[in-house]
Amino acid sequence: MQNAQLLNFEKYSETVVFNEKTMPDALKREHCTKTGVWGQIIVCDGTLLYLREDRPAQVVTKEHPAIIYPTERHSVQPKGRVQFRVEFFRDPNASGGEHA
Repeated sequence: MQNAQLLNFEKYSETVVFNEKTMPDALKREHCTKTGVWGQIIVCDGTLLYLREDRPAQVVTKEHPAIIYPTERHSVQPKGRVQFRVEFFRDPNASGGEHA
C-alpha cells in the first residue's frame, strides 16, 4: 500500500525482492537517493531496521512501511529473516532533475 505522503508522486521503479542474504551490502552502508527521488521500503515478511542520522531507528514491518526522503542519508539492517523491496517515486510535475 502506498503511503499517503506519496499519493501525488508517480512510482517509476522498484527493486527486486531482497532477503537478509541477497540484499546488497550497499544498502547496509549509508547511502541516499538523488534530489527529487523518494523511496518507500516495503517489507513482505519479517523486520528491517531503517537507520537515519539524528533520528531514532525505525522498525519497518509489513504493516509499517518506511518513507525515504530525497537526499537523506540512511541505511537498513535486517533483524533476522526478512523479505523486502524498495519502490522509487518522483513528482510528475517537477522539471528536470536526476533520478535513481
